[in-house]
Amino acid sequence: MRTAIGLTDVRDRFIASDPGLLRLFSALSTVFAVVLTLGVLAAARAGVPILVAGALTAMVTTVAVTEPRLRDQALTLIAGVPVALATMALGSVLTPYRVLADAVFVVLIFGAIHIRRFGPRATTLGIFVFQLFFVTFACSRTPSISFFRFSIVPSRSYSGA
Repeated sequence: MRTAIGLTDVRDRFIASDPGLLRLFSALSTVFAVVLTLGVLAAARAGVPILVAGALTAMVTTVAVTEPRLRDQALTLIAGVPVALATMALGSVLTPYRVLADAVFVVLIFGAIHIRRFGPRATTLGIFVFQLFFVTFACSRTPSISFFRFSIVPSRSYSGA
């Protein structure tokens, strides 16, 4: 009976748990997108709420886009920019009105679930709406959309493709 685990055994277990290293590359892509976004926003001296919004946008962008072809991924990201900006604007405007914002959030949740039946692009856009409304509503204390747009553009510059 062998008690020592050799380097070959560790490598074999690692490769068996992630054939093709797809999970590893997906995780590295997400980390790279978050670091890139935070670097650009930090260089612009953005505040903490903007950093949080940018980091979440980068994570959602790299994880939610599931189309296999690069062209389809690019189209989803292009469609996601105005959706994300509109969602963040809505969240910023509704921040002072807690009850109304909560009601809109519930409607957005149901809408994001309902839109899934229209395919992977609609599913991704629904995830963008849900996540970005939440982070905007949770992070913004005053209605201000001026800097939130800067949290979206850097995170879209690298989609992990």
